Amino acid sequence: MRWQAKLILVATLGAVASALTPASGVAIAADDLHVDLRYDAPGPRRRCWDEAEFRGSVARRLGYDPFRPGAPIGVVVRVTSVARALEGRIDWQNAGGAHLGERRIVAKDSDCSELLTEVSFAVVLQIELLHARAPAPDDAEAATVAPPASPLQASGTAPPPSAVAAEPAPAPPFPTAAPPGRAEVPRPEVDVRLRAEPAGEIAPPGPDGASGRWSLSLGAGPALAWGLAPSLTADGRLFVEARRRALSLELAGEASYPSTTRQADGLGFRERLLSGSLALCGHRQVLSACALGRGNAVHVTGLDVDRPRSPRGLAVQAGARLAATIPLGGPWSAAAHLDLLGLITPYRVTLNQAGVWDMPRLAALAGLTVAARFR
Repeated sequence: MRWQAKLILVATLGAVASALTPASGVAIAADDLHVDLRYDAPGPRRRCWDEAEFRGSVARRLGYDPFRPGAPIGVVVRVTSVARALEGRIDWQNAGGAHLGERRIVAKDSDCSELLTEVSFAVVLQIELLHARAPAPDDAEAATVAPPASPLQASGTAPPPSAVAAEPAPAPPFPTAAPPGRAEVPRPEVDVRLRAEPAGEIAPPGPDGASGRWSLSLGAGPALAWGLAPSLTADGRLFVEARRRALSLELAGEASYPSTTRQADGLGFRERLLSGSLALCGHRQVLSACALGRGNAVHVTGLDVDRPRSPRGLAVQAGARLAATIPLGGPWSAAAHLDLLGLITPYRVTLNQAGVWDMPRLAALAGLTVAARFR
């Protein structure tokens, strides 16, 4: 569950922040809290952000730009494709490039923009925890600056036993340059180890997350239809879909291939359907289920009859759809679907004042579609 994933992340990052502020050592001062960023993402082809967009997302949440080359703590953000999904990896390092820990986030729907929103949130949360635990700059300096020498030490006389310092020698400082006109304060190297957690989903905070926005898809595809005509026929569909998180609404226009039926005496009719449908769908990973309504304008033409006519009628159906969607890369996806429809308004074809065909109470369509999604 999303709240469990977030709880695991907060606990893990809290442990890192605690390790960066040892009780008797010196932590990074709040005004020097920056990280060195290395960023690697596929780019616009997969609808991923460039480095400037990622930096801007983090900076907007923090209120300042935390990324500075040469900072004592580094973070590597990398997006890769794994098993028909996208994985965002956050790798924390020390100044020497040694591995401190990592976090992995997987987007099973291959939405790179949504994935990077979650990755930027994880980076912001880590920096905010470190910032909250970091001491003030004056306190950090006071913990490392030695007291001035006494007159006895200056003249070469041994100090009394109570004045002998029991402090151990300071560890090597961070490789950072001191500001001009200010003495550099030695800072001990902090050794941090972050335990790797299993990949999980993290809900981005706030209403401005990419997952809270509507997306539009345009697609088309063929299908085979049973029960829309006296014999098996083909059907084509063109649709537009609006989706937000796990819900979508689809509006489609459909047309069937003309179907010809003849009796033993040679008389017959040709039928074709022009249809419109509306579907309300719920999605879970690659599967979806929909409530479906369809209206059919039925066109019939008599064949080899004394007085050929082309009457029109309306047949209304309602039912359900089951579908499975597979990402094809970038904004493209393919889906297989099965529609089951029940007839609401009975429809009969009459030839020479005799009924020759009644539309069945149940109908089914099975087909494939290809769609492109746009923001």
